[in-house]
Amino acid sequence: MLRNSLKGICENLPEQFAEKRPEQLSVNDFIELTTIIENLKKG
Repeated sequence: MLRNSLKGICENLPEQFAEKRPEQLSVNDFIELTTIIENLKKG
């Protein structure tokens, strides 16, 4: 699950991604997730 994979990078992973496996995400999902993580790190 992404929650476990990204534990050291993002503690507040949105639920829409937290319970999914990487292979379940589309390219657009990865782009959205990357944007969310970047914004969380800035703030």
